[in-house]
Amino acid sequence: MKIKKRSRDKELVQQWDTAVAAMHRQDAAIQLATEMFATKKAELRQLRSALDSQAKFMDNEQANHSEVEARIDHMDHMRQVHKLRDASAAEQHALSEAADEARL
Repeated sequence: MKIKKRSRDKELVQQWDTAVAAMHRQDAAIQLATEMFATKKAELRQLRSALDSQAKFMDNEQANHSEVEARIDHMDHMRQVHKLRDASAAEQHALSEAADEARL
């Protein structure tokens, strides 16, 4: 009887030790998962920050691009105006010369 009781007690202690060891492994796995989650969360925060910075840079570059395009359009318009003025001046000069020749 004592041998059976000792054997049973020994078996219960082994089961207890096995359960405790399993709990320790599970606790370690949970701790590792928590640390990995925190690391990934920090990485995500950094990536979001970098993405926000790039988005702001892109918005700024688009605004600069729009401004440059507006300046280019303005310069093209001014070139056309100058060409028309030069053409008009040449026509006025030709008309004036023709009028002078007609008077002679």
